[in-house]
Amino acid sequence: SLLVIISALALILTLAGAAFLPAKAQQPTAGLQVRPAIFEEKADPGQSFSFILRATNIGNEARQFFLVRQDIKGLLPSGEPIFADFGEETIYGMADWIEVSSEPIAIGAGETKEISLSVKIPENASPGSHLAGVFLSTEPETRLKEIGSLVGYRVGSLFNIRISGEILEEGQIREFSVEKAIYYSGRPEVKFVTRMENLGNVLIRPRGPIDIINVFGKKTTTLRMNDAAASVFPKDIRRFETVWQKEGLAFGRYQAIMSLIYGDEQKKTVSATVSFWVLPLNV
Repeated sequence: SLLVIISALALILTLAGAAFLPAKAQQPTAGLQVRPAIFEEKADPGQSFSFILRATNIGNEARQFFLVRQDIKGLLPSGEPIFADFGEETIYGMADWIEVSSEPIAIGAGETKEISLSVKIPENASPGSHLAGVFLSTEPETRLKEIGSLVGYRVGSLFNIRISGEILEEGQIREFSVEKAIYYSGRPEVKFVTRMENLGNVLIRPRGPIDIINVFGKKTTTLRMNDAAASVFPKDIRRFETVWQKEGLAFGRYQAIMSLIYGDEQKKTVSATVSFWVLPLNV
């Protein structure tokens, strides 16, 4: 539905650090900015702490919002979070740990309001990453749970809490490949595909160089895989793409050597290689 599309668009723009604005100029300007976009914290089981959300109504009318919590159960290939349905059990969720008020929050036009949130971690919380989102929605959480769907306007922040204990940071490269074995252009655009699997219980952010070696054993260039440090969700696989656009003329056999590093508790490395040929038709 249109409302679902508007809701999804508002969330995507907020995670990118932008505000959502309606398309029709004749309607009253509506929009909301919430900062920060993400909270990251390390904590122990049984610990309690608080956060402050700063919500700014960038529209020209006063609006009323409700706080809504929702677990994150994975990440899309683009990096956008996959939110669990209300009542759906998740291994790495934490929405129930966040205490929010059920009362509506009125924010005037151009006003910024500070909203206090408290987090109470259970004594039996499992070690590793736990993730959820907290949104300002036009519908209360109780109403959304009743209808079982996400409708209306909502903008929010993401929470990533790493619980101490037996932390496992372990990943492996499931795939490192190129689209073609042979490129028939002297200036090929080579796309490297990396599929990284997270075997642990916390988010990992693998990144590192891809060295391109020519037929004479000389390094011609170095690319950066996942230079933005995007995350791989626990017990999941994420696909990354890195493109090499040859500036000069290329010819012969090339080898790409990728070396990735990840881990906060202890730095770990994994590597992989792939080869391909460049055989220009004119040559």
